[in-house]
Amino acid sequence: MVLVRNRSLNFGIRNSASTRFKEMKDIAWVTCEEHKKIISSEQPVVRRLLADGLEVDPVVWDDNTVNWNDYRLVIIRSIWDYHLKIDRFISWLSYLVNIRAKVNNPLDVLYWNHHKFYLQDLESKGIPIISSEFHRQGDKLDLRDVIGRTGWDQLVLKPAISATAHKLIKVDKQTLEGQAEVIGNLANTNDLIIQQFRPEIHQSGEWSLVFFNKLFSHAVLKFPKEGDFRVQNDFGGSRQLVQPEENILAQVGSILNIIKDDLLYCRIDGIVIDGQFLLMEIELIEPELYLFTDEIRDKFVKAIRNSLRSNHILS
Repeated sequence: MVLVRNRSLNFGIRNSASTRFKEMKDIAWVTCEEHKKIISSEQPVVRRLLADGLEVDPVVWDDNTVNWNDYRLVIIRSIWDYHLKIDRFISWLSYLVNIRAKVNNPLDVLYWNHHKFYLQDLESKGIPIISSEFHRQGDKLDLRDVIGRTGWDQLVLKPAISATAHKLIKVDKQTLEGQAEVIGNLANTNDLIIQQFRPEIHQSGEWSLVFFNKLFSHAVLKFPKEGDFRVQNDFGGSRQLVQPEENILAQVGSILNIIKDDLLYCRIDGIVIDGQFLLMEIELIEPELYLFTDEIRDKFVKAIRNSLRSNHILS
């Protein structure tokens, strides 16, 4: 038995009888400075891993004292400030490549996913995305021209490097003038994605489909609170577990198949219009995985154990 103190959650404790691989620790569970401990929704997963005799340490991603080669597997989780320290984050990814750390998700996938212009890449490969335009930092941005050309009534502006709706704004013809300064500052300091705001967000919700080891696990339907447009829980949004129809699963599966790397976890977000899934984002760095039930948590534990086996860490 592994000593697990459920109340204090001392995640570094390991079964003293488990002597294999003494020279290295098993798993670095990567967090951030503001949330150093393993977040509450993921603690049951870690308890299961501990019960299996695995050592799991919460480790802050930009803690310079960490020796990442001490760990047999590095699992990226709640690094919710990486977009605020993007140069440091990219340097950290490069460092992990140089020391050949075993990281999930893979480092090249993390780099590809950190900048949302990956949507252009996917669109060029035939993936239907929500109607979008891509604006480079410092280029002239005329949203009246965008509205005139596209006929979009409402727009959402997203920084291409962002998380949890950071600096996300919604504009329309009526509010454009009053938001001119905010929009100008945003365009001068960020690459931007300009997307059509679709009423389906309020009417039928935004889908999030979660995969472990590239196998479908579960789906969540999210809605913004009344008077808002953001579906995140941080802004009062609601979410519920749902079962997508087979045609939606097939469409989302075709998106996932474009990524050839093995993935520990993946979340694909989008909306459905007339039976077609329109991609909004692929979350491969630090997505919330909606670990609401024991069945879902068991799937994540199984996926982690599969990753350990594929790295020859478990027999």
